[in-house]
Amino acid sequence: MVNSSTDKVYAHMSSGQRDTASDFNLSSDNGTPTGITYANDRFYVVDSRRDKVYAYMSSGQRDTASDFNLSSDNVLAQGIIYANDRFYVADSHRFKVYAYMSSGQRDVASDFNLSPDNGYPSGITYANGKFYLLVPSIVYVVDP
Repeated sequence: MVNSSTDKVYAHMSSGQRDTASDFNLSSDNGTPTGITYANDRFYVVDSRRDKVYAYMSSGQRDTASDFNLSSDNVLAQGIIYANDRFYVADSHRFKVYAYMSSGQRDVASDFNLSPDNGYPSGITYANGKFYLLVPSIVYVVDP
């Protein structure tokens, strides 16, 4: 779990028990974290103020070579997930989900728009071939 108040990642076991030995602090410039995912042996934390994705090794050490900037259109990132060999970043300003290759390069062909009734997402996940968006008080299923 990423916490925007403490700029820290908290680890929990599948039982729900906290694993404090695996917690780690975010880089000082990663001050507005709004989502986290795991891919390519790294944690990726999206930052809505910097419009950037920061990469961290499992130890919590920053991996700046794997960081990437979000597209200039992707202005209010509110969640990130890794699925289908791509990162998907939900944008609560443009009612859109932006896709990025593992390299961080934008994959415009895999972007998809959201309908206004499931705009303002605050989180995203992927399961059973579908994206699920968390919108305050509601969870929407989106089939791109």
